[in-house]
Amino acid sequence: MAAVVGALVCQRVVTRIGVRPVATVDTALLGGACLLLTLVVPEHSSPELLTFALLVFGAGMGTATVCTQITAFTGVAERHSGLAAGLADTCFAVGTALGVAIAGSVVAAQAPTPGIAAPQTLVPGHQAAFAVIGLVVAVGVVIAPAVLGKRSAPVTRETAAPPVDQIVTDPISN
Repeated sequence: MAAVVGALVCQRVVTRIGVRPVATVDTALLGGACLLLTLVVPEHSSPELLTFALLVFGAGMGTATVCTQITAFTGVAERHSGLAAGLADTCFAVGTALGVAIAGSVVAAQAPTPGIAAPQTLVPGHQAAFAVIGLVVAVGVVIAPAVLGKRSAPVTRETAAPPVDQIVTDPISN
């Protein structure tokens, strides 16, 4: 729910202030949520704090998704929009898989014994994993404004795809 609200709000805010500041804020939301989750993981933590951290994380993911899609399509000719969408989705999937692998490795490295462990013994590993992810996201907060500030040339009439009625079809395939 928070991701949907974040995405809807992001669409309106991006049109007013641009992608760079919104992407920086959503990355900060994700990092803050991960750092909050380091406090939530202990078994005697507050359910309200867990709910708040997950809502912040969801809002950050919703806005990050919208910013990523806007950035992926900005300056891309219509004929290349499918490629841009595919690259954005692939990067999202690879980033998610990499994040899960890193978090799982950190949890496993902190486990007291190899193999199956009692859930309580994994609490330090989960705290460490959320801290590592929070630090990776903090690096993203620094990098995002720099990367998003460098854009390719805008689409012009010469680089844009021709209108559909001007596209010549291959007579062999008809």
